[in-house]
Amino acid sequence: MRNYLALLIFVLVVSACDENVDSINPISSLEIIQTHKFKTEFEHNAFTDIIHFKEKLFVCHRASDKHVFGENGKIIVHQSTDSGASWKQIACFEQNGVDLRDPKFVLNEQGILYLYIHGSVYQNRELLGFLDYRYTWNESTNNWGPKEKVSLNNSETYNEGWPWRINWDQDTAYVFGYGSNLFDLYFSLDGLNFSKANLNIDLEELPNEVTIRLHNGSYYALGRVGSGDAVLLTSNNPLNKWELVDYIPWVNIGGPDFLFYEHNNMIIGGRMWSDDKQEQFLTLANYDLQTKSFRLLIDLPGKRDLGYPGLNIIDQNLVVSYYATLESTTNVFFVELNLN
Repeated sequence: MRNYLALLIFVLVVSACDENVDSINPISSLEIIQTHKFKTEFEHNAFTDIIHFKEKLFVCHRASDKHVFGENGKIIVHQSTDSGASWKQIACFEQNGVDLRDPKFVLNEQGILYLYIHGSVYQNRELLGFLDYRYTWNESTNNWGPKEKVSLNNSETYNEGWPWRINWDQDTAYVFGYGSNLFDLYFSLDGLNFSKANLNIDLEELPNEVTIRLHNGSYYALGRVGSGDAVLLTSNNPLNKWELVDYIPWVNIGGPDFLFYEHNNMIIGGRMWSDDKQEQFLTLANYDLQTKSFRLLIDLPGKRDLGYPGLNIIDQNLVVSYYATLESTTNVFFVELNLN
């Protein structure tokens, strides 16, 4: 399935960009422009997102000592004002008694930048419930505003589900949420108070982590399925009906994200297992909506604990954030590639 022969020129480009980033395994001839490894005081840095906003790049991620059941996670935000050449940490969010996870940047139709953060509450390794928060970016102060609580289905205490990635269309925010025996679409007019659509989606196995994107007036959703291929859904009326487009040959994709590029082409990112199930990669791939064809583009380096990318397209370049375990620590990386 893969061609594991690394191109020498590829390795040289990566080495020239950042000596701390291992060689990248190319499947296609995508050109690496620059890379960066974020250094923090924490041993486990994971679950990333990236956005380009008002000529600045932002990367966010969780920071703790373990993937789970360690110190409660904090959320760190880095900013670059020179197109990724240099970075500085601008924020670190924490909540007493809450393990913060899976931060996501969201830009609404009015051009307001939000940071949504999920929280899980544990007691003796038992999950008690979910809490979610939102922060609003203030461009004039170059800082985030006060914390706001996000509610799913009029919850007064814990949220009933885990909202994955919120997407705005006109005056409505949409997000798929999941939990124990729960998978549904939620919608909100203010991005804080979400109601449940009570959908009935006919699939053999329901997804969990789902990203929604809008393309040519239609909604598309890419979902992770625990024991099967990823599902690609579409809808013209998201509150009423979603239909299956295709099964993407990507078993248990970890932290799915995707963008549309040049008409009907999707750029997809997520964690992928090797054919022998012994290794994991942060893989970028292409899916053509018209021909329903799928091809791998590139593997970014790492070991077993990795994935959860953020993707953004700036002109003809793709910027990617992801996390990977290299040697003894788990770090977050920034990579910029030329899509031409």
